[in-house]
Amino acid sequence: MMCFRGNRDEFYGEVLLLDGRRLPLTSEQGIKVKRSSKAAAIFQLVASHLNLVQVQFFGLRFCDVKQRSFWLDPTRTLLQHQELIGPPYIFYFGVKFYVEDPVKLPDETTRGQFYLQLRQDIQRGVLPCPAHLKPHLLALMLQGEGHRDQLCFSVSADRGDHCGETTSEDQQEVQLIHRTLRYAGS
Repeated sequence: MMCFRGNRDEFYGEVLLLDGRRLPLTSEQGIKVKRSSKAAAIFQLVASHLNLVQVQFFGLRFCDVKQRSFWLDPTRTLLQHQELIGPPYIFYFGVKFYVEDPVKLPDETTRGQFYLQLRQDIQRGVLPCPAHLKPHLLALMLQGEGHRDQLCFSVSADRGDHCGETTSEDQQEVQLIHRTLRYAGS
């Protein structure tokens, strides 16, 4: 059983990626991280897994027992992060430093991770979405998702003016804009 491991320095947990996947951090996966390791070791594993070149924009967060979010300091060991709870240890990969125009980033993987972070922030209501931009933004998200038929946001309406749930009229407008985007590049 995982919770009765004998080695107190042994490390196991997971990183939640922006695309919803989970990256397990266990010795069974061949991961050689210990609680005495620098936090940078975990970040390097994630960057390598994602083939991420421009790592300076990203970081790993974790939550303490009060559900407060902290960035993992790559220069400190995991043991030095007093607020870190576990095992299992749960980390969240995300954008730590935003750029003014992500389109100008030379690396496609970096641009993709920025897109995933922005999409997640809009869906959760962290970034507001003005009503007049909502249909165009949703259509662009559809295009970015590989032309899926529907894009559904389930964000509570009490979080302000964000993309939130869409009406059938919104869906029709989004589909119309999406068709013009899809065929404009063809």
